[in-house]
Amino acid sequence: MSNLNKLDFTPLDTTDIGYHKWVRDVRNHLKAKGIISAIREPPAAAASSAAAAIPAAATGVATDAAPAQAAQSAAVAAAIARAAVEELEAMNAKAIILMIRHVD
Repeated sequence: MSNLNKLDFTPLDTTDIGYHKWVRDVRNHLKAKGIISAIREPPAAAASSAAAAIPAAATGVATDAAPAQAAQSAAVAAAIARAAVEELEAMNAKAIILMIRHVD
């Protein structure tokens, strides 16, 4: 129990007493750290607009550009997508660590 001073808020008790307060505290701390999206599902409209925003080069559809330029554009789009996935995984890991630390 000496580590309670290091915690951001009271951990969830094994008897689930204070669960609603714990959930509120988790949400507030994740929001303050900028990683609240790790535990929330994106709205359906945002997911469909993100799919529509993928450039044609990333989907493999050829455009009027030269083949070399299309291949370069596809490589850049793939690198950006990998970076976004890595950032999302890091956010999810931070959120999980915070929640695990605050469970008794």
